[in-house]
Amino acid sequence: MNIDPTCPLCLADIESMDNLFLDCHMSRRAYDLATQHDWIPAGLLASGPTLGEQLHGLRSWFSFCMLLQKLSILLWSIWKGRNHLVFRNENFIPLACLVSAKKSYAEWRIRSCISIDDYYRGYSSSPPLPPLILLDGSRHHRGRSKSTSMALV
Repeated sequence: MNIDPTCPLCLADIESMDNLFLDCHMSRRAYDLATQHDWIPAGLLASGPTLGEQLHGLRSWFSFCMLLQKLSILLWSIWKGRNHLVFRNENFIPLACLVSAKKSYAEWRIRSCISIDDYYRGYSSSPPLPPLILLDGSRHHRGRSKSTSMALV
């Protein structure tokens, strides 16, 4: 079985994480649209340092949490668009990729806000946390023991 290592979006370079998310002109177009729409700041990701190094460097940004959420969802949307091209033979459309990312981000914010609001109101749709199992095999319930032993969840 032969697998073509060429990036399926740009067909210009060998596909790698850094090529797909930083150097590919199709994913770059999605970033450019995101900055034109003021969804992420310009100059957020640049060619040169690896994606991992750049994500690590984002911790210095003021609104790190929201920015990281948006960027993660945009990267996920690019990845999904790439997979739709490879496995479904659908065209990669940068604007559609951005729209998908914005929609996913809005859904994420709504769901996470509802969860937080429910928590503060005292409603919990999730079961209580399970007891911890300490490395010595004994059990302890969260908040009921002052043990400093290591625990497995």
